[in-house]
Amino acid sequence: MKGLRAVPKHKNVKLSGKDKTALRDCIFARDKGQCVICKRPAKAWHHQPFGSDKSDELEKGVALCTQCHTDLHSHPKLGSIYQRLVKDYLCSLYGEGQG
Repeated sequence: MKGLRAVPKHKNVKLSGKDKTALRDCIFARDKGQCVICKRPAKAWHHQPFGSDKSDELEKGVALCTQCHTDLHSHPKLGSIYQRLVKDYLCSLYGEGQG
């Protein structure tokens, strides 16, 4: 229709090297080095959402322990629960529309 503009698609951020390491450090600092699911020491960080929609941004990443990160990706039922917990956590920090 004339006069209507398409909503711009969000462009995914892809970092590498020192920039990606700096982002990881910021995520771990924000999350106090703890897994946002179980509070054990974090060893990995996770994109929310993951897959082809993942974007290297502070508001779209969380610190996870190795076990929760593995469970999130490999156990369908538990993974969906963890996805909801991660999304809720990010929404509590940055508002709706995050994660």
